[in-house]
Amino acid sequence: MEWTFFSSAETVEVRVDQTVTKLDVFNIAALALGFAEGVSDPDENSQPAITLRKRWVTARRSFLEEHPYNGAKRTAVLSKAPTAPVDRWKNMFVLPYDHLRIMSLNGISQSDGTDPWEIEVDIKSNSRVLLTDADEAIVSMIIDVDDLTHLKTKVIEAMGLYLAYQVNEVFPMTPAKRKDLKDKMDHAVSITKGADGQEGTPPRRTQSFVVAAMKQRRRPRGGRRRF
Repeated sequence: MEWTFFSSAETVEVRVDQTVTKLDVFNIAALALGFAEGVSDPDENSQPAITLRKRWVTARRSFLEEHPYNGAKRTAVLSKAPTAPVDRWKNMFVLPYDHLRIMSLNGISQSDGTDPWEIEVDIKSNSRVLLTDADEAIVSMIIDVDDLTHLKTKVIEAMGLYLAYQVNEVFPMTPAKRKDLKDKMDHAVSITKGADGQEGTPPRRTQSFVVAAMKQRRRPRGGRRRF
């Protein structure tokens, strides 16, 4: 991959001359399945391409959902839903179409328990919504990406092995070969998650998080819990 930089006192422009595509993922998967020739086009009619294409969307979404890779996550300010929320919550916010998993709301994860929220489907708008008592909703979320440009090379390699493992039963392989593929996939995913997590510092605590944490510490023991 070649990088060309054009810099000035005000801006830095980066041009990527060769980007990672779905074809790269398909070839990693095809080679792992024993097809030494790989595939020339994800849309071709070869056996590996047809099989990989059938599982591409579900396997990709499942893979990305497991970890907040920095090339497949973003922060968004949600808009309030036009319909009224259910009685047990004050506000309802519409979730973006590309979201796979919400990691935090206003800097607070569900596991913190300081500012409860939940996700469900709103029948009237036919969309997934986030329910909360908070008056604003800034979410950090994992998103689905069909454009793989911003994913790191290790992530692409792990995704290819993950895709191969999802379809391995379609192709003739010995039990030892299947185990070897599973071990390679697990190792690649583990390495990828570790390397990806090393970029950046721990998440910054927002003012909402600090206020909620203070309320949590002041809460008396044995007090009323909300279900």
